[in-house]
Amino acid sequence: VTPDDITQPPNLRTVGVQRVSTEGIDFVMKKGSGTCDSLAAGRPISILHLQGRYLPGETAEQWRGEGFCERMVLTKEMLDILPSYTITSMIASKRLELEKGEQVQELQDGVSGKRLKVENKNHLLEVMQKTRLEYENGDISFEEIDAAVRPFRFHPTRLECMAGGPDSVLWNRWEWQVDEDGMWKDASALLSH
Repeated sequence: VTPDDITQPPNLRTVGVQRVSTEGIDFVMKKGSGTCDSLAAGRPISILHLQGRYLPGETAEQWRGEGFCERMVLTKEMLDILPSYTITSMIASKRLELEKGEQVQELQDGVSGKRLKVENKNHLLEVMQKTRLEYENGDISFEEIDAAVRPFRFHPTRLECMAGGPDSVLWNRWEWQVDEDGMWKDASALLSH
């Protein structure tokens, strides 16, 4: 995510992709974080996805994309495709933030990305286990889930794929771009470097 202050580096986050479709790439983040708020504001972003292994006899793929995110409304249908551990960890994190109240700012000071410091790992594990059990038993309201989980859809305007390995004579590299009408142009083969 592009920072507010151009002297600062971009905000890099790891997200779990939940679905790839013709509409875009869907993922979720914990509601209320700075990154979540930046994505909701429609700032330009880039993505990187790596798969495979860069070992003799094998190949790896590197997918890069540029575009923007659309904030989506969480639905009960989305909960069916989200891993329960993703949902419960976001809810547990929100619960711990609420528990700390006024201390949240103090616990964020000096931590990159304004994440909370873990004061007591045992308490964190208790809250996480309790949240997982409540979720599995259907004892967490949709309102509490919605207060913790924010779905997004990444709309790429450019995608690039490089594929190859140590045994490759050259890496194959392709680029796709969206035209003015929002339609994907045919892929273009690019030099590998």
